[in-house]
Amino acid sequence: MPIGFDPDATMPVWLDSDADKPEESRPTFHAKYLTARARAKVRETIDKAFDLFQKATGDDEHQIAEVACEALRIQIGGWKNLPVEFSLDAFGEVLTPFEMILLGWKALARTRFSEIDRPKHGGLVVSRPEKFASPAAPENAQTSASPAKS
Repeated sequence: MPIGFDPDATMPVWLDSDADKPEESRPTFHAKYLTARARAKVRETIDKAFDLFQKATGDDEHQIAEVACEALRIQIGGWKNLPVEFSLDAFGEVLTPFEMILLGWKALARTRFSEIDRPKHGGLVVSRPEKFASPAAPENAQTSASPAKS
């Protein structure tokens, strides 16, 4: 099954402000592995929330939070060590608008870079399969970087 469809395939993610807390009490979010299309949607939405945040005048926090929550509802599948039970509508009860943005970016980054070492899914092919490998150049071939032989 593709990892983007496996509901049990998640990566623990936490805010940098909680990094020094012991694992057993650290507020931790369960970031889902996403398909390419879903990742693009999350990135676009989080970036939109950040743009709104940068232009905010103080009355825009609700709009920023709503946009950021749209992305988190796609990316985050649960949490632990928080005083509120997980719900797709509860992000605003545990995070500030800026923390939502940071969590969205971090979840994307953590799931992106951890895919290659997920033994449950057999990992990803890191080296190019032989049938897709570039043919070896003949020994006497010139490249644009090598000087011509006389």
